[in-house]
Amino acid sequence: MNQQNLSQRQKKIQEYLHETHVEEILADLLNALAYSFDPKPVIFMIKYLASLCTKEDLAKNGISILGQLPRPNLAIVYPQFQNPNSNLFKTYFTKNIFDEIKNLRTSKNVTLRNIIYIGLENESHPIGIFAPDEDTYSKFNKLFDPILESLNKNLAINELSPKESVHNIIHRIKETSLNAQENSFISNLSIKIRRNISNHAFNCYMQTSERQKVKEKIQTALFNFGNLYLQSESWGIVLFINE
Repeated sequence: MNQQNLSQRQKKIQEYLHETHVEEILADLLNALAYSFDPKPVIFMIKYLASLCTKEDLAKNGISILGQLPRPNLAIVYPQFQNPNSNLFKTYFTKNIFDEIKNLRTSKNVTLRNIIYIGLENESHPIGIFAPDEDTYSKFNKLFDPILESLNKNLAINELSPKESVHNIIHRIKETSLNAQENSFISNLSIKIRRNISNHAFNCYMQTSERQKVKEKIQTALFNFGNLYLQSESWGIVLFINE
């Protein structure tokens, strides 16, 4: 349907279905059901949908599921890339790897479909893939481990550990800080962190509502950080979260 002919209501419906992945969930549900030939299809579908929820969410909504949950069977095929081997993702994402990790899923319901979408959107990128959440690295390790190993061979190891506390980072900055006269030439200082906070999806998989929560958490942390360490200075904080 032509986007220009859609009503405001239809656009909202499309946005909702896209953001919540409802169409993909239903396609995978029907694919799994077709492969199972389960004699009780309605029960199968209920259990399949329940498998996409956390135990906490099920309990909060008064839902209790007994017995074994159905195994997923994604309705996807191995993608045909333009210019194979032009980046690390396409080099290491072989058909054998596809078959091995096809039906895996992280705790935030990231599937191989999500990873492939990201790869298709970043075909011109030298790496070509980004993890949708922190569990992706372990759940899809057969794909990500060789990519990371290849990157580590070519990148110098940063002296600053990614797990180092903010307190230690501040002390490092103080130890290497310039004197007052040199500081007078600095108009701003930025600290860039290219990952997300714990228990949230990464930027490429984040929904709008979750993005807003992350933004609020970062703003609170930054302003508390400013009040604690930088009380004698006049600081402005600008926060950018990619859409």
